[in-house]
Amino acid sequence: MFKKQQIILITTVVLNRLDMFIESFGSFLAKTDVRDGVKVFHVVVNNGSNEETTKWLRKHNSYFDILIELNSNCGVAKAVNLGWGQFYNTHKLKFDPDIVIHEGSENWLIQSLELLNQGVDIFGIPTSRICPQVVQQVDNKRLIVPQNGEVVNGACFFVSNNMFKKLGYFSEDYGLYGYEDMDYNARVRLIKSLPLYLDGLNLEHIDLHSAMVYGYDKRELKKVNSRKYESNMDLYMQNIDNLFIHKSLFLSNPLVVIVMPVYNQAKYVREAVYSILKQSYKNFKLIIVNDGSTDDLKSIIEQYYKDNRIVYLEKSNGGTGSALNLGFDYARKNIDNIKYGTWVSGDNIYDSEFLLNLITFMEENEQYGLVYAPFMERIEETGKLIIPNQHKQWDKQDMKKGCQMGICFLFNWFLKLTVGEYIKDVCEDFDMHIRMAAYSDFYFLNKKILGVWRNHKEAMSNKVHNNKLSEANNECLRLAKEIL
Repeated sequence: MFKKQQIILITTVVLNRLDMFIESFGSFLAKTDVRDGVKVFHVVVNNGSNEETTKWLRKHNSYFDILIELNSNCGVAKAVNLGWGQFYNTHKLKFDPDIVIHEGSENWLIQSLELLNQGVDIFGIPTSRICPQVVQQVDNKRLIVPQNGEVVNGACFFVSNNMFKKLGYFSEDYGLYGYEDMDYNARVRLIKSLPLYLDGLNLEHIDLHSAMVYGYDKRELKKVNSRKYESNMDLYMQNIDNLFIHKSLFLSNPLVVIVMPVYNQAKYVREAVYSILKQSYKNFKLIIVNDGSTDDLKSIIEQYYKDNRIVYLEKSNGGTGSALNLGFDYARKNIDNIKYGTWVSGDNIYDSEFLLNLITFMEENEQYGLVYAPFMERIEETGKLIIPNQHKQWDKQDMKKGCQMGICFLFNWFLKLTVGEYIKDVCEDFDMHIRMAAYSDFYFLNKKILGVWRNHKEAMSNKVHNNKLSEANNECLRLAKEIL
């Protein structure tokens, strides 16, 4: 039975200080309890670290969900924004690389999520001494606010999904180090909310001398940032109904994983593979899964082994869903820095701008978890071209009546990791899209036709018995009505 999970997206920005990060991250792994029904993704941003730190992060990147590497220090705000931008519909947490979780605080993340569920939209966990004033009790949790105009600092800084959609990202106006925490706190107050601390947990900020590490002039920095802060507050007050601040830093060349399940399609697979390899967008991995074919499929694929973007896997015949699961599981375990995913059939043909169009849209419209585009159906026996009825914007109510996204689509990688595997039965794509729709909105990019579905007698969709197809479709409709 599918149960929707809550998602926390954690970003940690690392710039050298490797010993501290190892101690901090070790305490996070050892002393963080997560309850059922919660999905935690951890993004580590290497913000231009030295060679020693970079080598260690690469060697141990299996501990993170994504390791993003930057050539130079772009500043804390930009780096956090880049990490948070990997998955839109989530609670966000900025977790500094010099925080140590001590014994007895293993449930710090559970307590934090409970607080988010109680409607507290933004808060921090005190990691150094402050002068608190008790504000309120929520489920036996003491919430405190700093006195004397202090702000909830960003060492361990939660922003709920609800608040994030109102206020967006950290301001990137303050240079490498600055007032981005103070800025965010002020924006929270402008919309009549209150940034708070969650008291009673023992998390320690072990680096109390960061100014010496980075070597900046705090007095000059404060002078410059104070002026910018004041001008930003004036700007926010004039635009109080539209405070959302977009980030300006994107991954310029995000990696896409494409899985191609193939079963006895040697007649068509050469064209299908070629249509992917000729894509104008080049940064992808194509995982071809031979699902127990008995024709000469393997000998055809061997011709492409020299292209290092291709991975070839074999398994006994188990159906499209099982082949997709093998391919995406391989990607999860063996390929780093994935941002998007899709799958293509071994008998379809894709336009050379298939990936470029979909990726460009997703990078510019991150609130969507999946984008799909028009395609043509070609009846192979006659060559007749048809425009399928998927050519429209589906909403979640439509999905309760039985719709699918077609053959040209792209989804966020974290969205796929959240919903899990494909079902090992027919209608595996419909079932997957329903579960994805529980977490995110879709968009129909009606810009150009990006693929051709080759409808022929050997196609897997034409070999499924009508009764089985109808039964599987009805199961999907029941799921859609239950969760959407």
